[in-house]
Amino acid sequence: MDHPVDRSNLSSGALAQFTGSVLRLLSKPSDSLPTVRCISRASALTVIGEAKSTIESAELRRESASSLLRLLETSNILQPLALADAKPSTALYAVGPFNADTLDPVDLLMAAQPSGVVCYFSALQHYELTTQNPSHHHVAKLGTKVPSPTRVRQDASYPTSGGKGASVRSPFGTRLFSYQSIPYYQTIRATHTIAGIQQRQVSERTIARITTREQTLIDALNRPLSCGGAGVVWEAWTTGLADIDEDRFVATLVKLDDAHLMRRIGYMVQELEYRTGADLGNLIEKARQEVRRNPEIETVSLLPGLPVVRVDSAWRLQLPGR
Repeated sequence: MDHPVDRSNLSSGALAQFTGSVLRLLSKPSDSLPTVRCISRASALTVIGEAKSTIESAELRRESASSLLRLLETSNILQPLALADAKPSTALYAVGPFNADTLDPVDLLMAAQPSGVVCYFSALQHYELTTQNPSHHHVAKLGTKVPSPTRVRQDASYPTSGGKGASVRSPFGTRLFSYQSIPYYQTIRATHTIAGIQQRQVSERTIARITTREQTLIDALNRPLSCGGAGVVWEAWTTGLADIDEDRFVATLVKLDDAHLMRRIGYMVQELEYRTGADLGNLIEKARQEVRRNPEIETVSLLPGLPVVRVDSAWRLQLPGR
């Protein structure tokens, strides 16, 4: 069993060397630590191990990484965050003695899943495509296999704590934790469904992998519940369509190669009276002609998962209320 480090058992020189090494390792973001405003327990233990390896000190070698982690807590170098519904291994810490309430949700998402991609409602908020405060946040883990949708409950219920029903999976993904009463989820996304990813400098201490503005608008159509619902989706498209990089938008749509998605895009562009460039216009016209040529074409939902109010016959789309 690890025992807390008694600071009096470490010489002032060893203590100063150790804390100085830790702070240097946490001075700027990197590929393995995309944020140094916030850090997970696992990443903190890795940093502690690296710091110990750079210092020739028998005193430090005798101490476990876990005991040195508690020393950093008592020194206020790492502040444990008050997470709810989290496993002990999911613990997060604010780095340094600043007000943890100033952490951006992106900081927490990147700390919890350093190799993940911020998406859905979180990305909409980051790009200021919505004025709504997110009711949940998402980070995606990319993979070739994703859970079968038939195994996921089609409502947004999720137990707020352990106990009866705690094993029920949410359609939002796996709940990592809640912070300030907002749930944070990890979702598994197939690489072929997420063609637009970029790195963005959120602050001097955080570099995030996040869906592009164009991919984020596409995600809003494909996963409206994860993005806040119909009202948020329409607000995001109304706000963001005029500012898209159309070349990047077209490139993303070509990579995704989704005929149903192109019909949704065509409808939104039509409704918002957006004047397209030639390439985007050609893609939309191709989708329109496909519907006209095929009277038996399947009718699909504009915003999957939301109640249908009426059907648009021109695009063969089931439309929800706004």
